Amino acid sequence: MAMGTRKGRERQEEIWYRSEVAEAPGHPFYRKLEAKLKEAGFDRFCEEECKRYYADGVGRPSLVPGVYFRLMLIGFFEGIDSERGIAWRVADSLSLRQFLGYGIDESTPDHVTISRTRRLLARLLGVVSIALLAYGTTVIAGATAQAPGVADQATVSASAVAQGRALFVQACATCHGFDARGVPGMGPSLIGVGAQAADFYLSTGRMPLNNPRDPPVRNPPIFSRGQINDLVAYVGSFGGPPIPVVDPARGNLAHGLQQFALHCAGCHQIDAAGGIVTGGIAPPLDQATAVQVVEALRTGPFLMPRFTAQELSAYDVNSIARYVLFARHPVDRGGWGIGHIGPVPEGMVAWFIAFVALVLVARLIGERSEV
Repeated sequence: MAMGTRKGRERQEEIWYRSEVAEAPGHPFYRKLEAKLKEAGFDRFCEEECKRYYADGVGRPSLVPGVYFRLMLIGFFEGIDSERGIAWRVADSLSLRQFLGYGIDESTPDHVTISRTRRLLARLLGVVSIALLAYGTTVIAGATAQAPGVADQATVSASAVAQGRALFVQACATCHGFDARGVPGMGPSLIGVGAQAADFYLSTGRMPLNNPRDPPVRNPPIFSRGQINDLVAYVGSFGGPPIPVVDPARGNLAHGLQQFALHCAGCHQIDAAGGIVTGGIAPPLDQATAVQVVEALRTGPFLMPRFTAQELSAYDVNSIARYVLFARHPVDRGGWGIGHIGPVPEGMVAWFIAFVALVLVARLIGERSEV
């Protein structure tokens, strides 16, 4: 069998009307990964390493080595551990066809072809893997770190993105799609939402939902902090704002009270104890960290409006975070806090106590009439 080459697979552009050809914008991760692989000469490297396993010009061309190793990368990033599963996934995805270099009118490699190539090139898989690891900071990490809003996060690594992809396929793809572009009626696209939104929803247990029609409310996170970091790295690879840097000490408590009263107290009450709004419930903020407070302000989850940097500056959000942390343990001068359960229930308690007191007073000063 002769070795197939990437150059040998190049074809003249088909003569089709543009509207007749199914197209996809391409998965942002695989699009950037392909650009870095081309830059690194990945196909040339694979063909040089593999040519000794093939006959020189005898027989029909094989599966191109670069395509085979791309299939292995897809299996790794998609969390697919079978060759049949990889073949089905590739045949069903326009963006993965683009990554492999297959047109819409071409049959993608079936599992038998992938299996035969694996047996032939099994001992080379380790060599290529080592080469990818050696070049990983610019090949795979480069495919993620160049996304807007992620370039300044030095801690995002290729392994974190890969692990995040595997978790995403298992826990998130049903609603958000395998390409993170959303599923109509199930979940929105995550392209461009950034690490900021992903960290907020995952760290507060609002995602994933058991039922996509349920409102996202705070729950204990189902993922560990390390898994959340991996998922955040993966979603952040599609671009968007990073996790904000928050320092309440740089804010002002009085200014935070003023801004909270202006922008937040209408729903969360002035003591951040939560309240009822049209169509939902504004949650209490007693469990929110300073970072989560700012993430919510910048993201605008569920019914909450989103505040841009033009509307609330870094000083403003740091001050609001400082006030929210302070409101958990307020100073109760001249009064009884009643557990800081909020003004409405506190008022109900006050009326109940007043009613009981009035009944007692009436009982004490009243006269019993003789019948």
